[in-house]
Amino acid sequence: PQREWLIRTLETLEPNHRRWLRYHWIDGLSVQQIGERERIDRLVLRRALKLSLNSLRTEADRVFKRKRPEAGQQSWPDLPPRQSANH
Repeated sequence: PQREWLIRTLETLEPNHRRWLRYHWIDGLSVQQIGERERIDRLVLRRALKLSLNSLRTEADRVFKRKRPEAGQQSWPDLPPRQSANH
């Protein structure tokens, strides 16, 4: 059900935003590469990607009724700190 939802929901985004999300998340292009390809400022592109992802997350929360963590709470398990290369 999530796959079908994602396909339908992506269709609600602006065509440019949908294309940029695909370039970045599916095709693996960097923001700089997309900016050069599309002739768009990287900051504008970053903002558009962020807004599009936030829109998708908000809609997913609404549809799947996922509870957001309370302020100050983590939504992931506590993990031990990663060791640096110096250890």
